[in-house]
Amino acid sequence: MTSGTWQIFEETMTRLGVAGPVAVGVSGGADSMALLHLLCAWNKSAGNRLDLTALTVDHGLRAESASEAVAVSAWARDLGIKHVTLTWGGTKPSSNIEAAAREARYRLIGEWCLENHVQTFLTAHHFDDQAETFLMRLARGSGVAGLSAMAEERSLGGAFGSVRLLRPLLHISKRDLTALLEDVQQAWLEDPSNEDDAFTRSRLRNMRETFESLGLTAERIVATATRMSEANVVLERAADLFWQQAASVSPYGEVIFDREAFLELDADTRRRVLAHALKTVAGANFGPRYERLLRLEKTVRDNQTGRGVTLHGCKISDQDGALSIIREVGRDDVPVQARGEEGLWDGRFYIEWMSPAGCEVEREEVGNMEIRALGVSGLKSLRDRNWTMPEGVPRRDILLTVPAAWQGDQLICVPLLGFGPGLFKARFMLFA
Repeated sequence: MTSGTWQIFEETMTRLGVAGPVAVGVSGGADSMALLHLLCAWNKSAGNRLDLTALTVDHGLRAESASEAVAVSAWARDLGIKHVTLTWGGTKPSSNIEAAAREARYRLIGEWCLENHVQTFLTAHHFDDQAETFLMRLARGSGVAGLSAMAEERSLGGAFGSVRLLRPLLHISKRDLTALLEDVQQAWLEDPSNEDDAFTRSRLRNMRETFESLGLTAERIVATATRMSEANVVLERAADLFWQQAASVSPYGEVIFDREAFLELDADTRRRVLAHALKTVAGANFGPRYERLLRLEKTVRDNQTGRGVTLHGCKISDQDGALSIIREVGRDDVPVQARGEEGLWDGRFYIEWMSPAGCEVEREEVGNMEIRALGVSGLKSLRDRNWTMPEGVPRRDILLTVPAAWQGDQLICVPLLGFGPGLFKARFMLFA
C-alpha cells in the first residue's frame, strides 16, 4: 500500500469522524475492493472502532451477478468483515436501466441501513468519478446543482435522510486504487458494462485521451465542479428559506406551496424547490431529469397545471390557489409489506408495527396481514361500514395512496384515519 494513498485516506477518515456501525458498498470492482482494504487497515489502526458490514447489491441484470456476489462475500470474509447481499427483484425496466438500477441500489441500501440501525454508509466514488459525473451531467444539460462536485459527506437522501453517505476516496485516483490492490495481491471483478459503449460513462472513459488533448484533464474538470459546488451552496439557501416560509407538509404525504410566493422566486430556486418536493413525495432518492423539471417549472409558471399534471411518480395540481404535490394514484410499483416488516413503505412512510395485545384482531390472524395502499376498494369498505372520517381529512386522490393493513380482501386498519385497531404507526418521511 503506497504511503501517499494511505495518508490521504487516513486524514479523510479522521476528518469525517467515522465510528460505530458502518456499511460499505462493495460491488467487487477495483474501486470498492480498494476501499474495503483501506477500511480494514484503518479500522485496525484505530483500535477496531468500526463495526463493518459490506453490502453487495445483486441487480440481477447479468447471469454472473449472483456468483460475483458470492465471490465478494468470500473476499470480505477473508478480511474479517461481515457481508450481506441485497437483491433487486421484480421486473426490470426496458429503458433508462442505469438510472433505475441506481435508484434500486440506494433504496435497498437505505432500507437495510434503517432496519439495522446503521447511520453511516460509505461508497467508493473516487477522483476520476468526479470528472466523469460532471461530463455526464453536462451532456444532459444539468444546472448548477447537477454540475456540482460530489460531496464528501451528505445524507443518503429521500426517506433515508438519517443515514450519512460518505465518500472517503474523492481525493484518490483510480490509478492509485488499482496500484493498492496489486500491492496487496487482491483480485477484483471487471464489470463488462464498463467497456460497453451503450453506456454513457463507458463512452466518456474511452474518450479520456481526446479530452486531455484539449486541456480537459480530470484535475481541471474537478476544479470547475468544485467552483459549481460553492455557487450551489448559496443558491440552496434561497430554496431552504422558501421551504421554511411558504411550504407545508401534511402527515398524509402532500406538499403544498403558496403559489404566489413560489412564482416570485427566481427560476433556479423554483426548480430546486420543485425537485426536492417531487423527490420527497415520490419517496425517491433522486429527482427528475433536469429537462423534465424545466418543462414542469414552465407549466407551473404559465398556470397550466389545472386539475393535475404528472412527473416522477407525482401529481402536481392547483388547489384553491395553492400548488399541491401528491403521490400519483394507481402506480403499479407500490409495494406490499408483510406484517412485522418494519421500515419504509412506498418510499414515503416509515412503518412501525405495534404489539397486537389488547386489539380486537386475533393474534393468529395478525401474522398474515400486509400493508397496501388504501385504494378504491378500501374507501368503499369504509363507506360500507359507515365510517366517519376525522376532521381535516385530505381529498380522495390523497386518501387512495395512504398505507392500510389488509388481510386478503378485508380492510383491517388505516392508522392515519383512526380506523381499526392500532396495529401499526405510519410516519411520512421528509428529509432534506
